[in-house]
Amino acid sequence: MTTSTDSTSETASKTSRFDARILAVSALAIAAILPLPHDNRLETLPWVCPFLHLTGCPCPFCGLTRSLVCCAHGQWGEAWRFHLLGPPLFAFLLGSSTRWAWEIVARRTRKAKSLAHANRNRIFCCVVALAFGAAWVFRLANAWPLPP
Repeated sequence: MTTSTDSTSETASKTSRFDARILAVSALAIAAILPLPHDNRLETLPWVCPFLHLTGCPCPFCGLTRSLVCCAHGQWGEAWRFHLLGPPLFAFLLGSSTRWAWEIVARRTRKAKSLAHANRNRIFCCVVALAFGAAWVFRLANAWPLPP
């Protein structure tokens, strides 16, 4: 017998999964739609990060949008310069979006998640957070500076 708490958590899980899918597909679409400047150089655009303007230090995500835009336009070398995690994130978003599109086309629904799957998701999120933290430390140590 399903309790109201179980159905509420199941609905919340489906909603958060749906929100993540929309976010991933939206990020790819925006990156692909954003045009490159006339000289194909994103360095000429102003930096709009509020953290960068308030503190003078880049945030962990500074350059990530530019990196994703470069990936969407096939400029992989530039993408790596803007953010070390941009190309891997782009590949992950592209793969996930493709899988989700296939699930919609094939009308397949994913089975209920097991506890082991939830633990893998937590570990994955921790690894991603540590990767962004390490990239930020590299950037703050000037081992990987922001492009001018």
